[in-house]
Amino acid sequence: AANDHWTLDLRKKYNQINFDITNKTVEVEAGITMGSLLKELTKHQRSFPIGLSGLPGIGYILTGGISPLSRQQGLAIDQVLAVNGFWGSGKSFQISRPTASSSDQDQLIWRGLCGAAPFLGIVTRLTLRTQPQNSLIVWQVFLSTTELIEAIKQAEHWPNSMSLQWIWGEKIQVFVVIKKSSIKKKTFN
Repeated sequence: AANDHWTLDLRKKYNQINFDITNKTVEVEAGITMGSLLKELTKHQRSFPIGLSGLPGIGYILTGGISPLSRQQGLAIDQVLAVNGFWGSGKSFQISRPTASSSDQDQLIWRGLCGAAPFLGIVTRLTLRTQPQNSLIVWQVFLSTTELIEAIKQAEHWPNSMSLQWIWGEKIQVFVVIKKSSIKKKTFN
């Protein structure tokens, strides 16, 4: 992306998605998009916290991955259970999320990969935890700067099943995402 640097495009040969029905995890190769991941998971009534677009690849996950569902489900990177790839030296690695009894070195390697993986090596495959699929209500509106400030203040007090997302461009486009099952039905007499 800069002079004397290079970008490796893995989309052509690393695009497999394999869902494990038994433990509800999914193994994805580095060339997939978040949209293709959701499409596959929908077949199994499962979901993953992607952002507002289905176009990003696993770089979205490896650099954190803030989603409209993050308040409730955590960041996308919090869902990573295993990472496979090659270190900058060319040596391959296959690392699983450490447990409390894992060595300090394994803990440090995991922490390094969870956020800096694209800078330490080439990630070719991830194993991810998935969530049950839930219906969402998405409300979209354009707001002024003053209205956005007020909306942010109000959103700080919302339950974790609701989030406020915005895109700042020529206009400020705002999305309110609500987990449908969190809304209590009211009956009227």
